[in-house]
Amino acid sequence: MSISIQSRKSKGRKLQQHICKLAKEIFNLGDGDIESRSMGAFGEDLMMSPRARAVLPVSIECKNQKNFPSLAAIRQSEANKPDNFYATACWHPPGAKYDDSIIYMTARTFFTMINDINTRHELDKDFLKLIPERLINAPN
Repeated sequence: MSISIQSRKSKGRKLQQHICKLAKEIFNLGDGDIESRSMGAFGEDLMMSPRARAVLPVSIECKNQKNFPSLAAIRQSEANKPDNFYATACWHPPGAKYDDSIIYMTARTFFTMINDINTRHELDKDFLKLIPERLINAPN
């Protein structure tokens, strides 16, 4: 039995709205800082203010479907993202809680993002205090 287009859009909208809610909660963002784009609209799934972009420099393509969307969702995110932001995708596995949705990116994007974070904080000695001692002295 095939799921209707309206039902698919509703599932996608729920995931987008949950990701917005979660980002607002964790990054202390306001109502206008991150919003779900209407289903079928061109561009990124989530519209973000400059404030939201400053703390969350990613473009998230949301997929609420049965099968893992693989690289297709990443490629869609890459096509829609602004310059200098990281392409990511979010997949909600069937039967999982929305908080258990999986956000993923390519290996190159991941390592580039970590490098950018490290570069920005290279001169910030207080940042090093945030890294738990157990991670700094962890065996190789």
